[in-house]
Amino acid sequence: MKAKTANTANTTAMNAITKQACAKWYIMFRSAQLFNTQFGRYPGVKSDGVSSMKEDAGKLYNIAVKLCSNLSLDECLVDEKHAVEITRYGGCELHNIASFLGGI
Repeated sequence: MKAKTANTANTTAMNAITKQACAKWYIMFRSAQLFNTQFGRYPGVKSDGVSSMKEDAGKLYNIAVKLCSNLSLDECLVDEKHAVEITRYGGCELHNIASFLGGI
């Protein structure tokens, strides 16, 4: 009986961690959309030849913090590492085979 309770607690904890991880990326993708609306390009895409990855990541992070505030979250779920990763992505699309293999 005790082992079953421990397994249930572990499963519940893992589900909470997974949901929080999904929420972080959801906020970052929404922030990238807002960045696109505000600047007319996705973060990491150099339209003017001047924008730097670091600058875009900072702008994206600020948008994410504002989004968390607008969603009435007590704390921002994301940090600057998430913004850097989305900026590095640069609005690219994954090839369908790569996305399929990544899901396996």
